[in-house]
Amino acid sequence: MDKLFGFFLKDGLHLFSGAALFAAAITLFAGPGPLPVLGLLWVLAPGLLLAAAVRDVEQSYWMHRAAVVPAQVEQVRRLPVKLHTSSSHLADEDVLYPYQILFAYQYEGQSYRGRSEWIWFKPCFPKGTQIQVKVDPKRPKHSFFSL
Repeated sequence: MDKLFGFFLKDGLHLFSGAALFAAAITLFAGPGPLPVLGLLWVLAPGLLLAAAVRDVEQSYWMHRAAVVPAQVEQVRRLPVKLHTSSSHLADEDVLYPYQILFAYQYEGQSYRGRSEWIWFKPCFPKGTQIQVKVDPKRPKHSFFSL
């Protein structure tokens, strides 16, 4: 798996470098007009896609070798983000708020804190509830909890 991840990362960086060189050439030689803007977009779009892909591959890589440890729920909090589910934003009855579960766990004698990804309904976990989280053995501060 290390070889596959290294190959993917290197290949993605080569692709991004080629796109950046192409965009630089367009920007330098195109002169005024829309082409420099397109060149800039040509650089930014692959860069964002590459960053998201590298994050996903890295997370799936460590999830395969993750240790499952018990954790304690410390808090369920509503995040200050709103998602309106209708086109009229006149009332809060059509609003969804994401929640996050904050938890504490121990791995190899050290204490750590983590948080879940966004959950789009209010989870019913009172403080002190025991849950199972996945921990990266190489970087124990990285943890993952999903419902």
